[in-house]
Amino acid sequence: MNKTAKILSISFFSLFAFAFFIVLVNLLSSFLTSIDSYVHYIGQLWHNLVSTILRLIVGVIIIIMSIKTILKVTKGEIASREKVVTTSLILFLMYIGTSLLSSIISLIFYCTNTSTNYSIGYQFVAILIFTLIATVLLVLSIVNTPKIKNKKLIIILAYAILFVLLIASCPGIDALSMPFLVFLFFATFIGFALAVFSEYDFIKCPFKCKTCECESKCEKEEIKEDEASLNNEK
Repeated sequence: MNKTAKILSISFFSLFAFAFFIVLVNLLSSFLTSIDSYVHYIGQLWHNLVSTILRLIVGVIIIIMSIKTILKVTKGEIASREKVVTTSLILFLMYIGTSLLSSIISLIFYCTNTSTNYSIGYQFVAILIFTLIATVLLVLSIVNTPKIKNKKLIIILAYAILFVLLIASCPGIDALSMPFLVFLFFATFIGFALAVFSEYDFIKCPFKCKTCECESKCEKEEIKEDEASLNNEK
């Protein structure tokens, strides 16, 4: 893995860990302040409680996976750029999948609870559809099968949907969630660059040229680095 990919990897997983640390703090604060309401009105708030617990569990897993990946990349224990990209897509899948499941749980609650007069809005349906599409694209990006010919195109489409979902989350966001959204925006940009553009080492060779001596040197050095990393793993 070249230096460009290493720097992008460390930056991405650091931002992801910071973002979901903020989520954990906000969720724990909200959970502790609402615990009496959950106890007394569990029939009306069970969907909210399930979503909160689910987000807490996934948030902890994401932070642990991010920190572990940062340590492995720093120590040179991960030699494959593709492995890092796959891990980043898995983290996005966990986040988007949790959002999708929470939306479905809320939808089931409001559709089955006769005591509420909740009407499903177009915005909710649109976000639900885009979240479902993003989930499917992320699964296709992660699955290792020869049937998928152009995986990079699928990854690009997945990131495009992720950007749409992040932009759709901006209106009406509270002050506590703003830092999370900012960190996640930067992480998404870096994750996209890591998946699409980091095959070439821009730090060693700032100008991409197919015939320059610099590129051939970079390729040789990258092969040596990969071989050294593989030997260390053995």
